[in-house]
Amino acid sequence: MKRFAWIFVLATLALAQSACILQAYSEYQAEQATIRAVPVTVEPQWNDPAEPAPGSPSAYPDTPERVVLEFLAASQEDPRLMVQYLSPDRQQGLGPEGPLQLLEINAPIEGFSVDSAAVSPEPPAAIVIVVIQAGGEELRRAFYLLKQNDFWFIDRIEKGI
Repeated sequence: MKRFAWIFVLATLALAQSACILQAYSEYQAEQATIRAVPVTVEPQWNDPAEPAPGSPSAYPDTPERVVLEFLAASQEDPRLMVQYLSPDRQQGLGPEGPLQLLEINAPIEGFSVDSAAVSPEPPAAIVIVVIQAGGEELRRAFYLLKQNDFWFIDRIEKGI
């Protein structure tokens, strides 16, 4: 008789545990069903006030390659910050699209990598060739940089290199 009592107790515990698991799973499914990701595209004006990028010399990229990579990263995160990587001459006369127009890319940038780079010590200048993935295509851009006051700045961008 005691054996049957233990079986009854174990069966009751198993059913209670199953009920708890089912309830937790049902709550989990309900929670998952209410989460929705909605893509939002925000196109800020490039010259709108933005949080300034860290301006201390130690935070500014110290190589031409890093300047180009930071410029492209800013195009994805906050295009208003791209202008800090342009030479003063290049900053003048930017149109309403700002620095984005210099890239001549009509699709969102999906990724990028440095293909090659060369630096000239005198006069200080550099060229960085980048492969950019945008709109399902690979696009090549040549970034020409000048060194002014110990900082590298993008002076020109050419496509089709």
